[in-house]
Amino acid sequence: EGYPVSVFDALNGDITTVGAQGRAREWTAAARYARARDVSYLLDPVQPADFLDSDSTQVAVRHEGDRGYLQANAMATRSDVTGDTRKGAWVDGEWKEGAALYGYGLYRLDPDLSWNGQLMAGNIQGGYARVSAYTRGWSVDGQVDTFKPVSGQEDTGVLVTGSGRWRYSRSLTLSAGGSLRRYQGN
Repeated sequence: EGYPVSVFDALNGDITTVGAQGRAREWTAAARYARARDVSYLLDPVQPADFLDSDSTQVAVRHEGDRGYLQANAMATRSDVTGDTRKGAWVDGEWKEGAALYGYGLYRLDPDLSWNGQLMAGNIQGGYARVSAYTRGWSVDGQVDTFKPVSGQEDTGVLVTGSGRWRYSRSLTLSAGGSLRRYQGN
């Protein structure tokens, strides 16, 4: 609780976590596992449905070079709330070329994905590409995302964002930005 005085309230249940990470030259690998038993995120749980048991695992592998990186992540959560195992995976990276920075990524997250009962983004799959370029006097940024739900027949969505800044003098900078989203309407 944060108001009026910051205090911690103990919640029900136990969460046990173990993790490991290692590095060899430009490669890094990490894994973590968390086990939740009789956990409730309600202050006063009363019904059996207010408690959950869950096992969550995440694995990540990263390659980092002089001009950029590439990282892959995978996770899975088995929960008695959903009655099955929900999975997610995403890959992202970026590289630098002169005064420009390029980024990209792909992702797929099952519906009702959680980490030991804590909800996270889910029911979405897609990808993105972004670019940033700069000099002493100006900078521009842009990104394009495409996405759609994992379940359902909804259309693919698109999000385009962009911005630019120009430094006129030491005390004056002009900037502009905008975005356009197309998903179930504009």
